[in-house]
Amino acid sequence: MDFSFKYAQYSHFNLLSKKDQKLVDAAFEAMNKAYAPYSEFQVGASVLLGNRHVVLGNNQENWPIHRDCVRNAWLCSMQEQIIRMKLSIQFVL
Repeated sequence: MDFSFKYAQYSHFNLLSKKDQKLVDAAFEAMNKAYAPYSEFQVGASVLLGNRHVVLGNNQENWPIHRDCVRNAWLCSMQEQIIRMKLSIQFVL
């Protein structure tokens, strides 16, 4: 399986496409559900899969096996069995 990532940096939220704005909003939604009593640094992520399904992830510092939010979202999407060999994936951190 081969993965590649592209990214762009924008100076303002309004410069993003409506689709990307929704992803950022979803990542903030996930961040608001994060639990970070030790680091006090809440993190959220949203992953847009090729089938248009959005998977959310966040940090949960009390989880026995601590995982970062992106990997958490990725694992959740795998558990839902919606990953196929070739997907267009966008991460928003």
